[in-house]
Amino acid sequence: MMQFIVSGLFNSGFGLGLMRKDIHTATDLAKRLKTRMPLGDVLLKSWTDAEATLGGASDHTEIFRLLDGRSG
Repeated sequence: MMQFIVSGLFNSGFGLGLMRKDIHTATDLAKRLKTRMPLGDVLLKSWTDAEATLGGASDHTEIFRLLDGRSG
């Protein structure tokens, strides 16, 4: 990930919306299996918020901009 974040390119080629979908799938499966996933809901909220702010087509590495306070 360093080559995409540190360089400022944010172009790994994997969509932020796809990452949010994958995390949703994992948290949903854990709930259905009654398996503990303590950080799952927190993680899903972070990615859902990022998708709402940056758009699902944004590269998934762009979540760094939100976490680092540099969105936009």
